[in-house]
Amino acid sequence: KPVSRLDWLGDRSLIISVGAANEPDALIVANILDDPKGRRYETVVVPRVGVLVKVLDREPGHILFASRSGDGVAVHKLDVRSQKAVDAFDFTSATRHDRGIYRGQAYFADGAGRIRMAIAEDKTGKRLLMYGGDGSYRPLMVLDETADFEPAGLSADGALIYGRAEHDRGQRDLVELDPATGQVTRTVFSKPGHDILAPLFSATGELIGATYFENGLLFSHYFRETDAVLYRRLNNAFPGKAVSILQATPSRRKYLVAVGGSDKPIDIYFFDADASRASLASETAPWLDCTQTSVSVSLSRAMSAL
Repeated sequence: KPVSRLDWLGDRSLIISVGAANEPDALIVANILDDPKGRRYETVVVPRVGVLVKVLDREPGHILFASRSGDGVAVHKLDVRSQKAVDAFDFTSATRHDRGIYRGQAYFADGAGRIRMAIAEDKTGKRLLMYGGDGSYRPLMVLDETADFEPAGLSADGALIYGRAEHDRGQRDLVELDPATGQVTRTVFSKPGHDILAPLFSATGELIGATYFENGLLFSHYFRETDAVLYRRLNNAFPGKAVSILQATPSRRKYLVAVGGSDKPIDIYFFDADASRASLASETAPWLDCTQTSVSVSLSRAMSAL
């Protein structure tokens, strides 16, 4: 089975999503433990087919987990710090965190871990964008071929909805929708001639940027100047390549960076901004390129001003 996604749960547990993105098979948590004999791992397997909705940063060791239930999907809050805790969990309607949503298909939570938005199906089969919280939700719009809004995320407080819109714009832009009126209130980011692919969020749920394709390469635009400076320097170190920041520590001084291009498989670099040094962490096809040493050195030099 393919691994489709990796997410950190704190800094000592890794959540591994197994199965194709649209066909989940399993969710496994690898807890990293240190003892006198060295590092070891304890795995926790969730005993239901489902998907990770959100890591609950304010509740260590807990996640929101969506799994099949009856004629729809149910979301539960799981303690995944041990197999015993998972096995003892009561997957019933009494413990659901999506009460009030009928036939949910996708869920969006705010920074506090509350389900505030969902894509659901009504009794006639229409896909609806639902908004609310605490068991009470209302439809904002029908998501059919006539809809000019594609939901993609929430603000950290859950008061605003972000998504993509295209009508009369010439390309898909990142826009902001006010759930009080159900109307798009402003364009957050637009790049003429380019469709916005997805918004970028920080670990705390703050909107920090957006991604788009240019000349077949994936690029990111960051709204905060500190992030933008870092990204520009990374791109300067890899001219003609696509650079994506995959992960950052809370201090934003250590990063995992993906580098690839039309003529180069993606490689993963670890960058330590305090030491001004980058090192290759993973090659997807090392037999295709033997120039990694010079690239790593150029990256270190380019980032030395940080």
